[in-house]
Amino acid sequence: MALFKKDTTNWKEKYRILQEQYDKLYEEKRELKKKVQILEDRFKKTGYLEPKQRQIKTEQILQIKALKKNEGLSCESIAKETGWSKATVWRVLNGKYD
Repeated sequence: MALFKKDTTNWKEKYRILQEQYDKLYEEKRELKKKVQILEDRFKKTGYLEPKQRQIKTEQILQIKALKKNEGLSCESIAKETGWSKATVWRVLNGKYD
């Protein structure tokens, strides 16, 4: 009568499976490190993780310039009238969006 059961585990197969899982996770880690580096570089350069897209349309830029030219309104007045911030109005009037 045997006290212990015979070990029938296929250790080579288990090792192979674990090695494949390790290789897959290692490759995922490398890809994630690349993506993190890209985001860190972008954040250092721009202060944003994603590039900002211009939200103001060309027609709105022309409207702001017309209000300044034709009616002589101040940046604050134009901002109240158009709903854009004073900073955006200032940028438009100073050629940032040209």
